[in-house]
Amino acid sequence: TEKCKKALTRVFKICDQDNDGLLSDSELGLFQRRCFHMDLESGTLDSLKAVVVKNSADGIVQGEGLTLKGFLVLNADCRFTPTLRARTAAHVITYSVGVILNQRNAPACPA
Repeated sequence: TEKCKKALTRVFKICDQDNDGLLSDSELGLFQRRCFHMDLESGTLDSLKAVVVKNSADGIVQGEGLTLKGFLVLNADCRFTPTLRARTAAHVITYSVGVILNQRNAPACPA
């Protein structure tokens, strides 16, 4: 939905620490730790990037990071069942709301 897309866009902007319009591997790692309370396992980042590349030619800037479009693609990944996709999106959005309420002007994904 549009509301979900808007919330996910906000999460992307919060986690884009250097405000370059891309989520670097480091920024994705911080997001994963903060939102899901776990580190990305070895190879997971490459798998996520492969999903993005397969579904969106402009979802990744090679060697630099994930674009907003790529971040949205990850959250709509068809490998997830609708229930799991909804739960994941709800978790990410809940994280976003928490950041907004606790740090209204949060320029970065908190560590």
